[in-house]
Order: sequence, then structure tokens, then C-alpha cells
Amino acid sequence: MRHRAHGSLLRHECAYVLGQLRDAAAQASLEAVLGDEEEDAMLRHECAEALGAIGVGEAALARLAGSPDAPWEVAQTCEIAVDFLRWRRGGAEGPVRSVAALGRALVGDGSSPLLRHEVAFVLGQLQHPAALPFLAESLRRAGEHAIVRHEAAEAIGALEGCWDACEAILTEFAEDADAVIAQSCEVALDAADYFGRTGRDDDDDGVSFANLKEGQVGLHFNLATQLTV
Repeated sequence: MRHRAHGSLLRHECAYVLGQLRDAAAQASLEAVLGDEEEDAMLRHECAEALGAIGVGEAALARLAGSPDAPWEVAQTCEIAVDFLRWRRGGAEGPVRSVAALGRALVGDGSSPLLRHEVAFVLGQLQHPAALPFLAESLRRAGEHAIVRHEAAEAIGALEGCWDACEAILTEFAEDADAVIAQSCEVALDAADYFGRTGRDDDDDGVSFANLKEGQVGLHFNLATQLTV
């Protein structure tokens, strides 16, 4: 993560995988990259998401949350991550009403693709099956920005307790006309199978899951170049 010789694209994907593994040992590296103003904004954005997913780094996130001096991708992501951490600390692990409120924000917001992307990300982290109808609606919207549909697909793959329904919607779009969405659904299917049906837990070796991401290197960056708010 800290070695720039590996390039921003690969390190971005590493940050994503570290967030999915939810290993607190990654905190120092993620915080170092997040706080480095010379790093690529989308790499820093992914580090902020990873810290939020792991549940650590609130102080580092708070320093950049809403900062006018930080790139908007970084500032807004840190702000959402801080709110998410505080919400979880308050004991809200994804009750139906809270998930439904986030879901309505996902399908009802018209202000910012980045905001909808972040809401989809949070729903994936909560892993509550009540999020599925909203994430499915977002994925089905052909006119939605690809970065939002991509995140909705990955979030569906993270949901617990509704594998058959998740598999059905992801399979439906695994051959989507948009190659980015099709690939995201394929990865989400593999991830759901790896973490769900196989009974693997967070202490297992994450190399296999990292290998699943190999075909997605560069995906977030390709989407980010299209994103305007």
C-alpha cells in the first residue's frame, strides 16, 4: 500500500480488498496513504472507505471530513465514513428502519452520483437483507451512473441471509451490455460465494479473494474519470 512503485491503480484495489477483509492491522497503512496529499484522490478515497469498513481510523477521517483543502472525493468520503462509524458505535447494526431510510436515499437522491455510490457502499457494509430491494432497483436503472450501479452490485454480493435472491439479481446482470456492470456482478457473485456459501470467516487467508479482484484492476479509476457532480 505505501510503495508508490506499485502504482495507484493496483494500490487502489489493495485498499478495497483490505476493507473487505476488515483487518484492523491495515489501519496504519490506510491512514498513511489517506493523509498523503501527494497521493491520487481516488486512492485516498478508497482508503477512507476501507477504514470505514474496518471500523477504525475515526480521528484520521475526521481531520479530512468536509475539508475545503482536500479533494472533494476525499472530503465527502471521509465525512460519510465518520458518520457511519458513529452510527455503528451507537449500536445501529442495520435495523430494518435505518436500512430502509438509506435505501430510500439511494433510489431517491438526484443530487450526486458520488453520494449514491457512498450510500450503496454503506448498505453493503451493513449486510442487511432489507437493503436488497433498493440495491436491486439501483442496479436495474440503465440510466444510472456506472459507478453507482457498480457499487450496488458489490453491495448485493455482501448481503447476508438472502443468497438466492442476491444470486438471481447478480446473475441477471452478469451479462449486462455495460462491461463494467457485468464484471462487477461476476466479482460480486464470486465474493458472495467465497464469504457466504463456503463458510469462510474474516480470519481466513484473503489471497483467494484478492485474486478474484485481479480482473477489476483499474475499474474504479475508469469510472472515476467519468464522474461529475
